[in-house]
Amino acid sequence: IKVIWRFAIFNKAEAIRTIGREVLTPRGLAGSYEDYVDYCKEEFAAVMRIFADPCAYPILFHCQHGKDRTGIVAMLLLGILGVDEEVIAADYAQSQDNLAPVRKRMELLDMGAVGLPPSFCDSPTFVMRNLLRHINYNYGSVRGYLRSAGLKEQEINTIAWCLRGNFYGVVHE
Repeated sequence: IKVIWRFAIFNKAEAIRTIGREVLTPRGLAGSYEDYVDYCKEEFAAVMRIFADPCAYPILFHCQHGKDRTGIVAMLLLGILGVDEEVIAADYAQSQDNLAPVRKRMELLDMGAVGLPPSFCDSPTFVMRNLLRHINYNYGSVRGYLRSAGLKEQEINTIAWCLRGNFYGVVHE
């Protein structure tokens, strides 16, 4: 009700902070990632379809900090390739060190501005391990998740084929 009221009185910033404080913060970073994959299947499928197009390569993908949406997309791509889950979690955790120079800015201007605690600036391995467990439990595998999001097996196989460098020689029109 608070969020609806704040949007109704054109106080979007406070509505967003309320969602951050009262919805995302209690779920924590790990729970938020679970929600991302469960409720944003269409969006992740749309991103994966870009990777399923050999003519789109090379592809650069990123988000504001390169750890949340980008981290999930990277996990999906590595999962398609069958990369060990501990390697995926370690790859994700590298963002923690890489973002250290901008940590204060993230806390104050980014996460803090939307009502999130400093822990949302982190990228610990357990968050990615938890997400992979969630995907495996609910969807069977990363490929199972992507199929549930609407991708066809051929699209998933094409992504793997392209990620292995097989997009060279494709005619770009």
